[in-house]
Amino acid sequence: MRSKKFAAVLTSLTTVGAPAFAAISAAPAHAVETDTSVPPEITMPGSPDGIPSAGDGPRKLFTYPASIYALAHPGTNPQGANNFSCKPREGHNPVVLLPGTNSDAYASWSMYSPKLTKAGYCVFSPNFNGLKLLPNFAYTGDIRVSAKAVSGFVDRVLTATGSKKVDLIGWSQGGGPLPNYYITKLGGDKKVDKLIALAPSNHGVGPKAVSKFVNKAVDEATHEQIEDAFNKAHIASYEQQLGSSRFMKELYGNGPVTRPGVQSSKAATTTSWCRSPTPSCTSPVSRTSSFRTSATLTTPAMSTSPTTPTCTRWPSTPWILTRRSQWSASPSPSSANRVRPQH
Repeated sequence: MRSKKFAAVLTSLTTVGAPAFAAISAAPAHAVETDTSVPPEITMPGSPDGIPSAGDGPRKLFTYPASIYALAHPGTNPQGANNFSCKPREGHNPVVLLPGTNSDAYASWSMYSPKLTKAGYCVFSPNFNGLKLLPNFAYTGDIRVSAKAVSGFVDRVLTATGSKKVDLIGWSQGGGPLPNYYITKLGGDKKVDKLIALAPSNHGVGPKAVSKFVNKAVDEATHEQIEDAFNKAHIASYEQQLGSSRFMKELYGNGPVTRPGVQSSKAATTTSWCRSPTPSCTSPVSRTSSFRTSATLTTPAMSTSPTTPTCTRWPSTPWILTRRSQWSASPSPSSANRVRPQH
């Protein structure tokens, strides 16, 4: 009885709340799997075709000041990124940096884009599929649609650089379901050499007990209603990253998401701040085991590098390995199958 009441309340809340978010932005319809075009309705302010075009912004040490700057200056470009005349050095692939939910290219990568550029890499980072009135909140929409947009962006990068493959570096959604959907559903396995994922939201976020409860309490029809409500509000990625979502079952419930030829590394800490796709990550969490399980993909062709940081400061790029004395400040995509400690 309680489970049925819970399901009814959850459905009611999501249905009532959807129109408020829908006023901010309308969600695009799903395209067919082979369509990788970028619908104009998912283009973010200041980022035509997904490319931040409002000029380079200053480096920001912490993510919140960077996000505020991005809100005030829509389409700010991380220094060194999105130079489509850049030609990779021999042995290098172009690097595509993928933001997480509620974040854009600048807020995510204002520090590490210039570091990678200085290290000799051609760096690119797109903005797609967020809230129009909050231009720093990218990647809130349907992850399937975001993945199609990223697919088109990668094609453009490969054409401009003359490369055959890219390296992907992403955090949260940008290291987990977004690139994994692209790789497994949209042919990205033919175009990605390496995937370096920082605290990825694989298998959903939050404790497994909650996901298990929701799965038992909410029937399939109610799941569909909840997903539709979030999609209309253009915040589908919030619901999709819950372990109970139909999207997670679709992506991770049909065999491994790793693919031959794609070298994959996952990195997560035991005290990572943010385990849910909301902007309110303000203190370390205690239930870390479920987060690390969520981040991990125990499948071939990948490695997982959990760490134990000694401080809780979070740089503006969620390079969540905050133990700076032990971890390289510039993660190199050349590190094919692992994230290498700096001694």
